[in-house]
Amino acid sequence: MNYKISNVSIVSVLLALFMPLISMADGMVIPPPDYWVYETGQEAAIFFDQSQETLILTTNFKGEVKNFGWIIPLPAKPDVSKGSDEILENLREIVAVRYRNVGYLEAPMTAGLEKDQSAVTVVETKKIDYLDLAVLTATDSQALSNWLKDNGYQYPQESSWILNDYISNGWYFVAVKVAPESQNAPDVVQGLAEGHITPLKIVFQAQTPVFPLRISGVEIQSQTVNLSDNLILTPAQISHLKKVGYSDLADKTSGPLIVSQIVSDLTSNVPYVNSAASHYPLIISAGNYLTITEGRRNPYASQMDIDIDWRVEQLIRDYFSRQVYDYNYGNQSMPINLYVITSNKVEATGFSQNYGNWIQKDVIKNLGVDFNGKPLLDPVGKKYFLTHLQRYMTPQEMAQMKTDLYLKSASDNKLVNAVELKGTMLRFWLTVGIGLTIFVVCVVVLIIWLKKPSKE
Repeated sequence: MNYKISNVSIVSVLLALFMPLISMADGMVIPPPDYWVYETGQEAAIFFDQSQETLILTTNFKGEVKNFGWIIPLPAKPDVSKGSDEILENLREIVAVRYRNVGYLEAPMTAGLEKDQSAVTVVETKKIDYLDLAVLTATDSQALSNWLKDNGYQYPQESSWILNDYISNGWYFVAVKVAPESQNAPDVVQGLAEGHITPLKIVFQAQTPVFPLRISGVEIQSQTVNLSDNLILTPAQISHLKKVGYSDLADKTSGPLIVSQIVSDLTSNVPYVNSAASHYPLIISAGNYLTITEGRRNPYASQMDIDIDWRVEQLIRDYFSRQVYDYNYGNQSMPINLYVITSNKVEATGFSQNYGNWIQKDVIKNLGVDFNGKPLLDPVGKKYFLTHLQRYMTPQEMAQMKTDLYLKSASDNKLVNAVELKGTMLRFWLTVGIGLTIFVVCVVVLIIWLKKPSKE
């Protein structure tokens, strides 16, 4: 078997629904109002060596990505560059293979500097593929919240206090979004609609391996939307509307109510193609619209406006009752997968150790390369320990995190779902030795038997 790691296709490992702002384990994803983002995957590789952490991460999602925002807090000034899917693919393959018969594995753009804006400093800006990045510092949480809002990141004002600890401890923030000029590019739209963003490589100094998690406490509560005076949509139904693309309907909390507008169109004989209902064919089709209109014209109908209003509402209720959906964000658990490479095995409260084994320097260098073929990870030591940590968390549990995830050294370096090399090699040579001994004995006996003189 060749112990050089081969590529495998990328798979989604996290599930979460974003409404309209939901925080993630390694940062916070912020779609603007009127857009839905359905999270389908997130994982990270953490390489920690001599007080320097290299974090390689991506996020998988489906949905509308205009002005999609991603905020990542970091304890020191980061160097951000393009990462590689290859690293996560190879690490995923390593930890997926259990009980290997080995003990350890063998094997851009220039930045621009901007001036201070109030209490927020833009340290540098970058472009990585179709992404616009800004590295920020701040001295005031409200100012940072305002900056994010002014630049397309709809950070909730009421949650600005969560930024205080990061700011008071001198943390930096990496703000990421899809560049405006790339939002309509077919390959970007298609890739993001069913895939993930370009992986990022973030290098920074740290006292101990850290995975930013506390910012996941930022969460906007799902709102109840009034479509008419007596029709209320539940948060799950709102989520479903966003999932099927009716974000404008779900977010219509002010101005003309949708049902009222549809009723007004009906009573005014507005053609379906020009009506408010035509924007929601899954709820009110042209046939239903015509049927309602004809019913209004029934000379025997009483309280026609009330009847029309009721029939429209009934259609919406029937629509939701017919659909099979489970998009209630609050009930979902999200798996967090961390592949940690450092000098020894690590652990984290609440996380399971699914895999642990020694990994050699050459294997780490071959996990992934940049555009020029240079290894994305270039360790100094000869071998390190690879630990796969995993935990399933509900959004409520993530919101209750009071600190970021600091990884601790385990009490021992015992292997997890792997066989130690020494024992394997000992068994190998023991087996070979016994076999050779038996073979030699047989050969000697055969020679003696052949040389034995005949009795004739």
